[in-house]
Amino acid sequence: MERCEICGQCKRCGEGCSCIAENYLKTGQLNIPIIQYKREDTKKMATLRETATAYKPKQTLNIADLNRVELDSFQIEDREGTDSEGKTFEYKVMVANDLEYRIPNTVIEEIKKILDLKPEVKAVTVSKSGSGLATRYSVKVVD
Repeated sequence: MERCEICGQCKRCGEGCSCIAENYLKTGQLNIPIIQYKREDTKKMATLRETATAYKPKQTLNIADLNRVELDSFQIEDREGTDSEGKTFEYKVMVANDLEYRIPNTVIEEIKKILDLKPEVKAVTVSKSGSGLATRYSVKVVD
């Protein structure tokens, strides 16, 4: 039994190989079989209206957007982003209620200082002032 050098299929008793690649090499024509599906076999797709209505853009909030931050309740994850100049940078987030909250390094440093002085702290509040490079964060202990 003679087999196709490309796909390994039987060349089927002189009818030639059904391998698309071999047929292309022999004839220079790309004959791709068209598969037709019955309408009832396909899954019902959502309309554009339904998709747009249900759409929730991926958004990263800031830890200062939370009223209270429990220090032992959330796992921190690393993320990568790209700035306006195309440079890649890393940042940390915590995920709460399917929302991501970015945690600036300065906030982590402030929490570390608080924990060095008072290791039993359970929660903090973070407030933010300014914007851009002039953004400042203040971390306070919550009882």
